[in-house]
Amino acid sequence: MRTVPVRISKKYREIFAVKPNSLGNPLFDLLYKSVVRFFKTAPFVVIIPTVMLMVVLIYLIVGPLLVRLASMLQYGF
Repeated sequence: MRTVPVRISKKYREIFAVKPNSLGNPLFDLLYKSVVRFFKTAPFVVIIPTVMLMVVLIYLIVGPLLVRLASMLQYGF
């Protein structure tokens, strides 16, 4: 019965033997850790509105060109 906890404790030691990521610069490490901490707690609060805003802006900028391209391809084929 003692073999299962021993195997599990060996796996835990393997997991905790991995060193944390380092970007080489303490300032970058601090910035990375603060950004990652925020995205781990509430990723969709920021990501979804940002992506939706980017899609709308891209459509407003490139949208008329896409309509012309689709019309031209439709008439070409």
